[in-house]
Amino acid sequence: MSKKPTYEDLEQRVKVLEAERERLRQSVKALRKRQGEYLDIAGVMFVALDKEQNVVMINKKGCAILGYEEHEIVGKNWFENFVQPESVGELRRVFEQVISGSIEEVEYHENPVLTKDGEERIIAWHNSVITDALGDIVGTLSSGQDITEEKRARAALCDSEKRLKSIFRVAPTGIGVVKDRILLDVNPRICEMTGYAEDELVGQSARILYPSEEEFEFVGKEKYRQIEQRGTGVVETRWRKKDGVVIDILLASTPIDNNDPSKGITFTALDITDRKQAEIELSIRNRILEAFLTKAENDMYHEVLQVVLRAFDSECGVFGYIDKKGNLVCPTMIGQIWKQCRVADKDIVFPEHTWGKTIWGEALRTGKSNYSNGPFDMPEGHIAIKNCLTAPLVVREKSIGLLTVSNKKGGYHERDRRLLERISDSIAPVLQARLERRQIEYDKKQLESRLRRVQRMEAIGTLAGGIAHDFNNILTPILVQTELAKLSIADDDPVQTSLDEVLKAGLRAKDLVQQILAFSRESEQQFTSIDLVPIVKESLKLLRSTIPKSIEIRKNFKSPRCIVKADPGKMQEVIMNLCTNAAQAMKEPGSVLNVSLESVALNENDTRSFPDIRPGPYVMLAVSDTGSGIEPELLEKIFDPFFTTKPPGEGTGMGLAVVHGIVKSHAGAITVESEPGKGTTFRVLLPKVNHEEALVENGHDRYALPTGKERILFVDDEVSLVRLVEQMLKLLGYQVETRTSPIEALAAFQHHPDQYDLVMTDMTMPNMTGDVLAKEFMRVRADIPVIICTGFSHQMDQEKASALGIRAFVMKPFAIKEVAEAIRKVLDT
Repeated sequence: MSKKPTYEDLEQRVKVLEAERERLRQSVKALRKRQGEYLDIAGVMFVALDKEQNVVMINKKGCAILGYEEHEIVGKNWFENFVQPESVGELRRVFEQVISGSIEEVEYHENPVLTKDGEERIIAWHNSVITDALGDIVGTLSSGQDITEEKRARAALCDSEKRLKSIFRVAPTGIGVVKDRILLDVNPRICEMTGYAEDELVGQSARILYPSEEEFEFVGKEKYRQIEQRGTGVVETRWRKKDGVVIDILLASTPIDNNDPSKGITFTALDITDRKQAEIELSIRNRILEAFLTKAENDMYHEVLQVVLRAFDSECGVFGYIDKKGNLVCPTMIGQIWKQCRVADKDIVFPEHTWGKTIWGEALRTGKSNYSNGPFDMPEGHIAIKNCLTAPLVVREKSIGLLTVSNKKGGYHERDRRLLERISDSIAPVLQARLERRQIEYDKKQLESRLRRVQRMEAIGTLAGGIAHDFNNILTPILVQTELAKLSIADDDPVQTSLDEVLKAGLRAKDLVQQILAFSRESEQQFTSIDLVPIVKESLKLLRSTIPKSIEIRKNFKSPRCIVKADPGKMQEVIMNLCTNAAQAMKEPGSVLNVSLESVALNENDTRSFPDIRPGPYVMLAVSDTGSGIEPELLEKIFDPFFTTKPPGEGTGMGLAVVHGIVKSHAGAITVESEPGKGTTFRVLLPKVNHEEALVENGHDRYALPTGKERILFVDDEVSLVRLVEQMLKLLGYQVETRTSPIEALAAFQHHPDQYDLVMTDMTMPNMTGDVLAKEFMRVRADIPVIICTGFSHQMDQEKASALGIRAFVMKPFAIKEVAEAIRKVLDT
């Protein structure tokens, strides 16, 4: 049995127990201190909450994250003070469920907390519960790591990845990734460029995109060579689309890892086909423009075509223009193509009716470009055409020319058509300007030629008129003396026959003088309003019996009546001369003489082809033949007097010269168009009369010579002619006084103005012309009748004489009857 402890023993034991408790208390205190130090030096925040959600402990990291001192946090409700209001409800519900033990503790979750300055920080929590000695839950302990920056970085990275993917999808440039030249990824733009779907490219060798093995190998070597040298590679290459069309590509490449290109290459692909086409097109245009500016006519067409053929890799082609007649003219067909072509009737001029349904004919008619890759049916001997591309040159919706290329290896595509169309559009205005310039130069040469011709004709006319004047002064006495001789002998005298022959010869000489004067436009003609239709019909009836039966005469009267103011006899002379000239040019059987008559209205543009006439209504007489034609160098001379291409004895060369003079004297114009081997066409234009007048009767009444007893003053510088006329007038019963000087005649008249009933004066005299002398006579005595006599004068005709108050105008050489009738007409009026 143990000994019962004494008080001292109990007291000693208590002391020992207290000492042990103190030691344990100090140990716990030290342990708690060390735990606090551990919590404070931890890299995460620690927060302990009691069952009422109040903070019972927080370490220094937690205070630093929240921005508070420890005493500002401990004892405060965690959810009400340090959590976003919108998150409080959910977090409290979960906390209460954990404290009550209805759910297990949430080991990990993320939620934002609020700092002292209102900033939101995202914390990743690891949670555990706190229990007492009996195992009951009395609170929670949570460790939290601030992942705000990490979350932001992840969000930024996600956004960046989204942006990159968006750029990858919508980039206008093709983007892709390759590894070992296998396509790992491609964006939609590459699919659009190549015509392949994404799944048709991804996983395939990049070789699928290249038109040849050589191109594929070249790009690979060049790309990796550049990457090795400078880190990136840029190569200009070509890709072949799924449909076979080849496009130009600018390829840029860079490694995903600069230190290890084997990890993959990112590349961009830019379709530069249009840019390359534009460069080619600009180069073509520049070379074409240079050809237009520096080359002569035919060389220019050839050079332009060569440029276009090289641009389209074509074997042959045509570059031509539309001439004034609407024909397609192709100067570029002269050369190698011309030599190779074996078509029998080949030509470089194609009238519209020969275009048919050809691809180029349709292009000219519609003004639209086109192409065809065959087949084509060509005439025997024609160069084989495998394919063809053509574009019209259009200005102001009118085709003025044509560009055609043929025989391209592989055929033509829509891209070729668009390129040729753009080239044609750029060429068209330049060609139009060149054609207009050529036309201006041609018109200028024509005008210069006409001016030279007019000057030559005027010179010849002046010469002819001067000769006619002198010849008339010689011829007048012959005719008058012959008539006087016939009057002085009996009608049955044998000499009458000889005198008749002399008179006939004189009259033929008079007609010849009239032809010369008609040429010089100085002859006096009887103008009246006449209808040319019956005159042409009558002339053709007469002509039918004089030309070979092998020549067919075709008439075409497009207007029922063609009224002009003209001399009927002269018009018949014009028709007969032109038709006879045409008939003489036709030697072959089956020849045709075409004569047409119509009313036309000429505007400013039309009159450019007809010299010396103004716009207005005209009657046009056209005489065409199917004869041998006239050489170009002779066309300017055909109206010259005495010029003829006929052998001696077959023509005088005066026919066309007379026609020219007659037309000019009628205020008209005459032109000629001719081509060797294809006939000749003469066109005569005469002013149309707007109202119809009675047609002139061409008959002449025969009656006795009228006589009289009046006093006549006759003035002429030719002494022999004065004597002859004096004799003739006295024979007619008149009292005659003569003068050979206009000065003397005027003095005599001024001295005795009432002594004379009539004055007859020559036009061309020394010291004073007849018209001036007539004015002086009428100044002295206003009612004195005056008759002007002349064989030729630039200054005087019937119209001018009437305007001066001169009563009559008599042309030399004159017959007695003409003078007798003129005198009586003046004196009796």
